[in-house]
Amino acid sequence: MKHRVSPYMVRQTLTSPIPPPRKERAAIEGRAKGRVGPVGPAVDVILEEYAATQQAFHAKVLQYYRALLTAVRGEPARHGLDGSFSSMTVFSPGPSGPRS
Repeated sequence: MKHRVSPYMVRQTLTSPIPPPRKERAAIEGRAKGRVGPVGPAVDVILEEYAATQQAFHAKVLQYYRALLTAVRGEPARHGLDGSFSSMTVFSPGPSGPRS
C-alpha cells in the first residue's frame, strides 16, 4: 500500500478501467431547519438565548477590561509598572492585542 490504494481497488481497476456508477443518494430538500421537523423552533429559541448570553458576557469582559485599563493608567506604580510608554502599551488594545 505504498500509494494508499487498497488491493480491492487494484483488482477493480484491472477488471475495468471505468469505475462503477456511484450509489444513488436521497436528495436533500429544504433547509436544515425544515429537516429537523417539530424541534426547529425550540432549537431557534436555544440559539437566541445562547447568543444573548454571549453578548452579555462579552460586554462584561469589555467593561472589566476598561476598568482595569483606567486603574492602571491612573496609578501605574500601584500595579508594578513604571509609567513608561512601553509598559503602558502592554495593557492597551491594538493590532497585536495585549502582549504577554
